[in-house]
Amino acid sequence: MPKVPKSCLILGSIVLLLFVCLGIAYMKLWDSIIRGGDFFGYVDCLEKSGSAISPKWFEDFAGFAVPPNAHNISASCAEFQDYVAYVRLTIDPNDLNRLIASSFVKTPLSSTEKPFDMTTRYSDLHRFGWDLEAISSYLAGEADVAKPLRRHQSILIDTSNPSEYIVYVVTFD
Repeated sequence: MPKVPKSCLILGSIVLLLFVCLGIAYMKLWDSIIRGGDFFGYVDCLEKSGSAISPKWFEDFAGFAVPPNAHNISASCAEFQDYVAYVRLTIDPNDLNRLIASSFVKTPLSSTEKPFDMTTRYSDLHRFGWDLEAISSYLAGEADVAKPLRRHQSILIDTSNPSEYIVYVVTFD
C-alpha cells in the first residue's frame, strides 16, 4: 500500500471540515426558509417556551429571580451569535435587595455610571421601547460570571419614582 503524503491528509481534513460547515449553514438556511424567517435575523427565544414565561425562565436565562410583587413585566430574547435576554419590570423599592441578591450583579450599585454595554447598545434597546438615556436617577451595575455558564449581566434601576422602581436587565452569553 503506497504511503499517503502528510500534506494530502491535512488538505483532505480541511476539505471535509469545509463540507461539514457548508452542510450546517445549508440546513440553517433551509430551516429559516421553511419558517419564513430571516437567515441573518434574530430568533425570538421565547417562542420556545410558549406564550407564558415561567419563573424558571427568568432564573435560567435572564439570571435573576422575579420578586413576587413585581408587575409590568416584559421580556424578550434574541439569538444570533450570542443569546441575549432583555427584561423590564416594575418592583417595590423594598424588593430591590432581594432582586440584586438573586442576580449576577453584586452591590454596591453605582448612581453615577450606567453599564457600558447598555450605553453602547442604546439603539438595540430602543427596539424594546427602552429609553435609558433619559434616566437620570438610577442605580446600576454589571457583572461577568464564568460558572456554570459564561454570562454577562447589566442591570439599571430607574429610581426617579420613590414608590416604585423600573428595572432593566440585559443578560447575554
